Amino acid sequence: MGIRNILADKGYYDATNLAGVEALGMEPFVAERKSKPRQAGGYGPREFEYDEEADVYVCPEGRELTSHGRWYHQRESRGGRAQTDRRFKRYRLSNTICSQCPIREQCLSEAARRNRHGKVIYHHEHAAALARNHQRLQEWPEVYPSRQAIVEHPFGTIKRSWGAYFTLVRGLDQVDGEFSLLACCYNLRRSVSILGVPELIRRLKGRTSPANGPLPGLGGSLEDFVAAFGAYLLLLSQIKPPRPIFA
Repeated sequence: MGIRNILADKGYYDATNLAGVEALGMEPFVAERKSKPRQAGGYGPREFEYDEEADVYVCPEGRELTSHGRWYHQRESRGGRAQTDRRFKRYRLSNTICSQCPIREQCLSEAARRNRHGKVIYHHEHAAALARNHQRLQEWPEVYPSRQAIVEHPFGTIKRSWGAYFTLVRGLDQVDGEFSLLACCYNLRRSVSILGVPELIRRLKGRTSPANGPLPGLGGSLEDFVAAFGAYLLLLSQIKPPRPIFA
């Protein structure tokens, strides 16, 4: 059975990433980045409803923010000239209308009021993917927290407890092999905690019997496997990792 759900932290909260995952037939559950807190009584971007059929945003006061229909390319950095593949539209409300709004001071930024600009909303071309991700997080709030139980414990143990703050090799293939050894060590350590040593040995011997063949992906006996990751642990123990810096 294929993968149905993808869980990721807010570092991957990007409309393009979410749309790409959905295009592969999977549903992403990605933590949302916290937006700047709006002033008391003001309106944040989520209070502006997008009407896809009319291609307008409607503010809570019932005014429509319209666009010229032009797509803009996001730049790599503020003031930079290099463009990215991310596209967005601008939806504006004139200052003539915003100046008459009773809560314009809470809705508009200080710079917008000073320069006499109306409300502006930036609409990403994959904004619908962001909306669907938000809806999934609201409908199934128990799904995303399970990521901490699935991911944080293995990586926390490998990095903090075992001191694997860096890899001993370079290159994608080499690092992939090194981390595979670390993952095997973690799985064996967890298996010892869950099953106990005698039961683990019994099950491993059963997997390497003449009837079942070698362990999948190893191509050798249990003794060869133990010798391989034992040598790696010995090498790792001889290198003093840098002390972690805590903010």
